[in-house]
Amino acid sequence: MDVELYIANLRSKNYFKCNNCFLIFVDTKFHLNFSEQKLRYDFHENSIDNPGYVSFLKKCINPTLPYIWKLGKNSDLQGLDFGSGPSPTLSEILSQNNLKVDNYDPIYFKEFPTKKYDFIFSTEVWEHFHEPLVEIQKIKNLLKPSAVVSVMTSTWNDGTDFETWYYPKDETHVCFFHEKTFSKIGDIFNFEILENPMDSIWIFQNVS
Repeated sequence: MDVELYIANLRSKNYFKCNNCFLIFVDTKFHLNFSEQKLRYDFHENSIDNPGYVSFLKKCINPTLPYIWKLGKNSDLQGLDFGSGPSPTLSEILSQNNLKVDNYDPIYFKEFPTKKYDFIFSTEVWEHFHEPLVEIQKIKNLLKPSAVVSVMTSTWNDGTDFETWYYPKDETHVCFFHEKTFSKIGDIFNFEILENPMDSIWIFQNVS
C-alpha cells in the first residue's frame, strides 16, 4: 500500500492519504469509540419531523429511486438503511413509496441483518468507517445480485482546501473519499457506478 502522511497535527490529528485510491484517513489512534461517538450523535435532531433533514435525504433518495424501480414491483422489494441513526427517517420516507426498509446501526440498532437486500442506502455513514474495506464488505455480503447501493458522503477533490474544509472538523469523521476512491471501490467489490448526481452521492449496482 502506497500511503503517505498528508497533514500532520491538524486539530491535533494526523491524516494519511493512500496514493492508489486517494482515500484520506485519520490515524487510528485518534478514532473515537462507540460511546464517545454516541455522545455526539445523541445531539442530532434528525427525524421525520425535521423538514430540512427530510429534504437532505431526498437529495440521495430521489435520484436512486428510478434504479430501484427497475428491479421489480415495489411491494416485492426489500431495502436496508445501513447506519440509520437513532431516529430512522429514510425508511419512513421510502415507506411512502410502498418500499419496505429495515434499519441497521452499530450504535442504535445493533442486530446485524441476516437477509439479502434489493437495495441499500447508506447516508452520511461511510465517513465514520474505521475500517472501510471491512464495512463495505459487510454491505456487499448483504446484497442480492443486481442490487442497488446508494451512498451519501461529502467528497474531496484537487481543489479542496482540506485544512479549512468543514467535513474533517467533525471529530467522528475519519475517512474522506475522492472520485478515484469510488472507482477503486467499484473495482474491488464489483460494483458498477450507475450515477454520480452530486459530489456527495454515488449510486452503484452489484454486478456479482
